[in-house]
Amino acid sequence: MARRVHLTGSASKDCDPELLRWAHEALREFLRAHLREGGSLIAQLGGEPYHPADATLPLTFDWLILEAALEALRAGEAAPRPRIRWSSCVVPSAVSSRFSLSGTRYSTSCLGSGPSK
Repeated sequence: MARRVHLTGSASKDCDPELLRWAHEALREFLRAHLREGGSLIAQLGGEPYHPADATLPLTFDWLILEAALEALRAGEAAPRPRIRWSSCVVPSAVSSRFSLSGTRYSTSCLGSGPSK
């Protein structure tokens, strides 16, 4: 039986950027593999500070979870699970500027409360 994964944490602003880049890629691969096996993810989204030496390298992993889930959905590696009931979902305004969710099950109209079944 597949399990839920809750990934959280952040890196120090003093960490080696190459190590952090490796951590992001390793976690992305783990998350995609977990979703391919039928697992699910628990995520929280917040601000995203970046490494001082690389303005494109996040110090947190929050958004990586959403990116990996959307990549897996779009690649057909994972499917939405309508039996899952969302207890609550808060969507920051940054979602609309960071990801194109239109035309998917995760459009802003359904992100507020999730499926009712």
